Amino acid sequence: MKQALVKGGAALLRSYYRHMPLAFGKRRVWHSVVRRLVAHGPDLDMEARTRFGARMHVRFPDTIQSFVYFFGVWEPAITAWLARTLAPGDIAIDVGANIGYDTLLASHLVGPEGLVHAIEASPHVHALLTRNLALNRAANVTSYHCAVCAEDGEVPIYLHDASNLGGTTIVPEVAARRGAVLEAMVMGRPLTTIVGEAALRAARVIKIDVEGAEWPVVRGFAPLLPDLSPRTELLIEVSAEGLRDHGQSIGGFLGVFRAAGFRPFAIGNRYTVDTYLAPRLAMPEPLTGEDFDQLDILFRRET
Repeated sequence: MKQALVKGGAALLRSYYRHMPLAFGKRRVWHSVVRRLVAHGPDLDMEARTRFGARMHVRFPDTIQSFVYFFGVWEPAITAWLARTLAPGDIAIDVGANIGYDTLLASHLVGPEGLVHAIEASPHVHALLTRNLALNRAANVTSYHCAVCAEDGEVPIYLHDASNLGGTTIVPEVAARRGAVLEAMVMGRPLTTIVGEAALRAARVIKIDVEGAEWPVVRGFAPLLPDLSPRTELLIEVSAEGLRDHGQSIGGFLGVFRAAGFRPFAIGNRYTVDTYLAPRLAMPEPLTGEDFDQLDILFRRET
């Protein structure tokens, strides 16, 4: 009975946020009602539908899954960039695919003639990813259960708690700061080995969101950066702490791309409900300075 009431209440709130035209009062309802429902409701398997038409299995209290359920979108600025960038027939590579929101969006955008490579290291999260791919019959997606590293070898995967599966990481120092717990040992391989050099060279989009492990990912294919397609764009969530954990600096990381002819742009990406209630999807702006803790950086060829 309680589960039915919670599902019914969540469905009503979802309709309220998606279809009520005025934003007035929605922020208060989010903080006073929705967040309590998400945090304290029973563990339920529900189905969400994204704004681009994909169906997804979701569970509360995970942050990504909750926002997708109520708003049909995750990270609106990145969603808008993907929608502007990918076209039918393109190749997209999603490193750190999580439960598959960006993977399914890319699948929708590139169409049956395109291809998406989705890579997820966590056994638990990869199972959620493959379940969502099956739900959508995403025949143009190839998924891989492994970690992306600079060299072959086993690496630990640390699972974050149910409130933020996106905080899962292969970096021990990041895991210690977040309180993530060891889930498994998984195979780590360079991106060139996983998807092949041909796919990497031809990719329109390479998206990397690996919670502090971006330097080992990039180091594994850095020699190929000058040979990537002139159309290739890379979106990387860059963590200053994660780089320091690997003995790298923000300046050094950016320098690898600049040396290969790429220019960095910042994509504003906030995680408050206001971003979803009143989206202001600014275009990527040239990156100035290196004083940030975490930032989504888009790398494009110099023009």
